[in-house]
Amino acid sequence: MKSMTKKEGDNIKLTTIPDIFYLLLNSDEKIKLQTAEVLNQVVSEFNSNQLVKMDKVFRERTSYEWSIDWRDKNPNELLHPMMSEEERIVILGLCSFHPNGYFREKAICALANIKTGQEIPYILIRVNDWVEQIRNTTKEKLLEYIKLEYAMDFVNSLPLVLRLKECSRNKNIDIIVDKIISLISSPKGGDKLIIGLQSGDPKVRLACYKIILETKKIDNRSILNYVINDKDSYNRLFILRKILSEITKEELDDIYPLLVNDNYAQIRRIGLELLYNFSHKDAFRILEKSLFDSNASVRELSRFLLSKSKKYDFATIYRDSIQKNEKLYSSICGLGETGNINDTKFILKFVDSEVVKIVKASINALSSLDMEGNKEKILQCLSDDRPGISKVARKVLYKNINDCDVITIDKIFREDKYDHVKINASILLCSLSKWNAIIYIIELCSNKNEEIAKLGQRAFESWKQKYNQSFTTPTYNQIQVIKKVLMNFGDGIGKTDREFIEFSIKDFC
Repeated sequence: MKSMTKKEGDNIKLTTIPDIFYLLLNSDEKIKLQTAEVLNQVVSEFNSNQLVKMDKVFRERTSYEWSIDWRDKNPNELLHPMMSEEERIVILGLCSFHPNGYFREKAICALANIKTGQEIPYILIRVNDWVEQIRNTTKEKLLEYIKLEYAMDFVNSLPLVLRLKECSRNKNIDIIVDKIISLISSPKGGDKLIIGLQSGDPKVRLACYKIILETKKIDNRSILNYVINDKDSYNRLFILRKILSEITKEELDDIYPLLVNDNYAQIRRIGLELLYNFSHKDAFRILEKSLFDSNASVRELSRFLLSKSKKYDFATIYRDSIQKNEKLYSSICGLGETGNINDTKFILKFVDSEVVKIVKASINALSSLDMEGNKEKILQCLSDDRPGISKVARKVLYKNINDCDVITIDKIFREDKYDHVKINASILLCSLSKWNAIIYIIELCSNKNEEIAKLGQRAFESWKQKYNQSFTTPTYNQIQVIKKVLMNFGDGIGKTDREFIEFSIKDFC
C-alpha cells in the first residue's frame, strides 16, 4: 500500500473504509502503519454528516465474519507505537462504530483517555448508541469534556451536538446539550462561536448561526455582516428568514445591493420585498430592473409589486426589449408569461437561435402563448441534436400530447440517429392514451438500447398500476396491433406480463 495524494484520498468511498480498516489486523508492521496513514488522511477530513454515515456503513460492513471474538478484543491492539496521535484517534473512532457493543464501549473509553478534543465527534455519535450501557458510559465520558478548553472542539462538532436533540435515545440528553451550548455561548467561550462562522463546513456555520440567534450573542447587524458573505445559499436564506421581521431600514441600506444581486433567487425575492415594504428610494428602479431577472418567480414578484403602485403594460416592455435585441432570454420568458397569442411572431425566429438558452426560452414561451399553433415547430425541436433543447421540447409536449401526434413522434423515434432524441420520443409515446401507449411500451421493453428498454419496463409497471383508472375500450385496430407487438416483442416483458395483456384485451376481441 503506497501513500496517497489528497485527490486519491478524496475519491475513496465511505463503503471502502471498513475494508481498509480490516488491514489493521495484519501482522505486517509496514502494512499496519500505512493503513493507519490512509485512514487518518481520509477520515480526518470527514464532516459531521459523513461521520454519521460512516457509523452506519461500518456496522453494515464490519461484521463478525472475520472470525474474531470481538467481545474479548481490545481496540488498543490495533494501534502501533509509531502511529501519530491523530492516527490513533481515527482508528479508535472507527472502532467505536463497530457492530460489537463490547468493542464499541472499549473504544470510547480508550478515546476518552486521549483528551485532545478531536475525540469529541465520535463520542457525540456514540451518546446515541442503541445499547443503554454504551450510552451511559459515553455520557459519562462526554461530561468530562464540558470545559472551556474544549469549547472550540464542540463548536467544530456543533451539528452533532444539535443532532442529539432531534434523535437521541437518551431521555436526559437535553441537559447535556444545554450545558454544551451554555459553555460555547458563555462570555469566555462565545468568541469560539464567532470563529465557527468562518468554518469551511457550511453545516458548522449554520449551527453557529442558530446558537447565536438563540442566545442573542451578537446583534442583527453583526449577524448580517457574516450571513451576507456566507458562501452557502441555504445558510443565507435560513438566517435571513429568521431575522427578516427585525431588519431595520438602516440595516437594509447596508445589505440590499448584495441581496438583490444574490445568486439565489429566493434571497433576491427577500431583497425586493424589503425594498418595497420600506418604500426605499431605489425600490422602483430595482424592481423595474428585476422584470428581466433570470428567474420566473423573481420576475413575477417584480411585476406584482410594481403593479400595486401604478399601471404597467409588462408585455409591451418585454416586446420592446426583444425588438431592440436586449436581455433576450428574460425578455422572451417575460413575454411568454405576460403576452398573448399574437406575440408568438416576436418569438418564433429565436427557435432557430444557436444559443441553447434562447431556444429553450422560446419553446417555453411559444407553448404558453399558443401550444397548438406552434406544436409542429416544437415537434421539430424534439429532434434537435442538442440534448437540452430536445428535453425542453419533450417536457412541453408531454403536457399537450394527443393521439394525433403519434405518427410524427413515431417517425422521430424510428428514424432519428441521436439516442437522446429516441429516449425523449419514447417517453412521449409512453404517455399516450391507455391502449396506444401499451403498443409502444411492449416494443420499448425489447429495445436494444438498455436505457430505452428500462424506460419501457418502468412505463409498463406504471401502466399496470393505472390500468383500472381508465375504462376506455380498445378499438378493433388497436387490439390487432397489440396482438402483433406481443407476437414480435412479447419476450421483452416476460410470460406473466404477456398473459396480463392478453387477459386485458380478451373481453374486447
